[in-house]
Amino acid sequence: MYREKRGFTLIELLVVIAIIALLLSIILPSMKTAKSHARTVVCKSNLRQWGLVWKMYSDDFDGKFPHWMVLNAGYHRGAWIIPMREYFPERKKMLLCPEASKKDPAQMKSDGTWSVDAHGGTQYAYSMAGLSATENEWCSYGMNTWCTNKGSSSSTWVNQNRSAEKLWGGFDRVRNASTVPLMMDSMWRGGAPQISPVNAITPPSSEGQWRGYGGEIAHFSIPRHGKKGIGMLYVDLSVDNCKLKELWSRKWNREYDTGYVPSWPEWMEQYD
Repeated sequence: MYREKRGFTLIELLVVIAIIALLLSIILPSMKTAKSHARTVVCKSNLRQWGLVWKMYSDDFDGKFPHWMVLNAGYHRGAWIIPMREYFPERKKMLLCPEASKKDPAQMKSDGTWSVDAHGGTQYAYSMAGLSATENEWCSYGMNTWCTNKGSSSSTWVNQNRSAEKLWGGFDRVRNASTVPLMMDSMWRGGAPQISPVNAITPPSSEGQWRGYGGEIAHFSIPRHGKKGIGMLYVDLSVDNCKLKELWSRKWNREYDTGYVPSWPEWMEQYD
């Protein structure tokens, strides 16, 4: 007996659509989480490579960190790009965390070029060191600016009121190296804690809002990896994530008090 073919009824079609929508609502967040996790892994890999770069440089200079006053640098504080550049041939990959925005449209100039002062969590690497940006090398990492050495300088004070006696000097001069930051996610070339205005640090309006050269620890106070905080390389060459409120508990210089507990800005509470 011949039976007439029939298609889906409206109700059956709606049920199928609902099931597909449900599956997508389950799968898509997982995919987003997996993608974010993969970017965090790449960031940590970059920082591990930076650890090897710092070690190679140090081995060539009797275990010392770069001198605090970098030759030919327009901005000495944290101008690690100059002494380190010959040690990292794959600069463009190592310089940029995949979670950092590469360009901020708001920073495009009228002539179509990009501002070297701020662009969504990245900076031109050479511009950060006060050099001409000969290559568009975006950079999203910065150093602990106490990880330098004073060389033969007899100066009591170094750049931006950093006491020469508090500088770490070199790998072999650091105790409890697993607690001393060396390099980390940042939106500027370097920094360190400033105790008094901690509670005045406002949340970034964008992932890497420019805070001015005096921003110090605000350069690192960016939720680049969400509640995980930022990726951090330590002097013992280990790498881990550091939550934003844990930044002040690291041993930034020889005399830094790791027991200091600031009055947290309210916006940081969500990143516990």
